[in-house]
Amino acid sequence: MGKVAVSLGLELCTITCGDDDVYVTDLRGSIWKGRDSTWELVERRHQSLPFADAAWFQSTLWCANDDGMLALENNTMVAARLLEKHPVPDEVAWVSHRIDVSPDGQKMLVCGGQGAALHDGLAWQLLFSGDG
Repeated sequence: MGKVAVSLGLELCTITCGDDDVYVTDLRGSIWKGRDSTWELVERRHQSLPFADAAWFQSTLWCANDDGMLALENNTMVAARLLEKHPVPDEVAWVSHRIDVSPDGQKMLVCGGQGAALHDGLAWQLLFSGDG
């Protein structure tokens, strides 16, 4: 991975392991997928704020920053609330700026300055919100 990143002049921001591949985001938010010496650009992005977190949960790549959370669906990063497979309720999307997955991989916690929410693999639960 280092040789690919150096040769392309990329500044890498996040890295997470998927089921079969590793996913890396760069400073502009582009998504790279691969392993060993084989890497491919999944989606080229030009966002102003790099992703702060990336996580693999329920066979999906999730990425977040202070602008919110997105997930990789059909090789395109989609706003979390617009996903077909695991849509995130608006009240949860509002607080989804950082991501962590439990050690057993069964739960995903998202949080931000205004609250936190938990996904248990079936449903989202808003734990608390500063929005009311």
